[in-house]
Amino acid sequence: MPDRRLWRFLAALLTVSLLVAACGSDSSSETSVTTIVSPSTDDSRQRGQGSGRDRSTSTTGATVPQSTDTTTTTAPPASSTTQADTSSSTTTGGSGSSGTDPVGVVGCSNTHLAVGGYLEASSVDRIITGNLGGGSVSVWGDPANREYGEYWGIFDAETPPGGYSEVFMQLCLRTSEHNGAFDAAEQEWVAHMVAQVHARHPGITIWISPVNTYAEGLVCSSIGPDGPAIAAQAADWGAANLANVSRGPDLGPLEEGQIAQRDDCHPNSAGQDLLGAQLVSFFD
Repeated sequence: MPDRRLWRFLAALLTVSLLVAACGSDSSSETSVTTIVSPSTDDSRQRGQGSGRDRSTSTTGATVPQSTDTTTTTAPPASSTTQADTSSSTTTGGSGSSGTDPVGVVGCSNTHLAVGGYLEASSVDRIITGNLGGGSVSVWGDPANREYGEYWGIFDAETPPGGYSEVFMQLCLRTSEHNGAFDAAEQEWVAHMVAQVHARHPGITIWISPVNTYAEGLVCSSIGPDGPAIAAQAADWGAANLANVSRGPDLGPLEEGQIAQRDDCHPNSAGQDLLGAQLVSFFD
């Protein structure tokens, strides 16, 4: 009996030993799995991917583009820095533009009436204008002027789908604007007018002219006795100093019978016929 109990005790001890060995083997297996996962995480960081949460948001397959600026500048600077166009020349009616492509207009009421005479006489009708009454140089050339946007709006509204091939720009300087001389302020206005046209129609020729002249002894009170001469000086300056600007036609002079009875400035029907014929000679 004692020997039988001894053998049972030894068998039980052997069974416990085998169970303990088995448990130790499972623990070792779990530890080995842990040591495999950890190096994988470290390797991903070495590639610059960051943590697992960062990778989930940066590997969606979509590329986010950088933002681009799509704002369109609608008004060029008040002053122009274009270089002088030394190829421009002083011209009078009959030696300038010719063709059939549309010509835009920047000017005043006298300009508008002159174009009316042109449309009556022309077989081409190239020149396109809106109602430009009151369109003096400061209105077109000074962005601070309260009517500035209105007049450029008229210009834009009349623009045909294909744009203008040329522009006729007539400078109408009021007495209060030129103050008896052509100075730096008027230069800024003229340069800005040119810049605005070229912003809309890059590279086209602008034919720049002064307001029409008057016969000796006749004075338009709005521009004063020196107004036409100062406007001519401004036109000469623009043609000599601004790119793609050439001297346009000199219109007039208006005689007493060619001026409307209601004022001392605007052409009547006979005056429109004169100015219109001069524009036909230049543009057609």
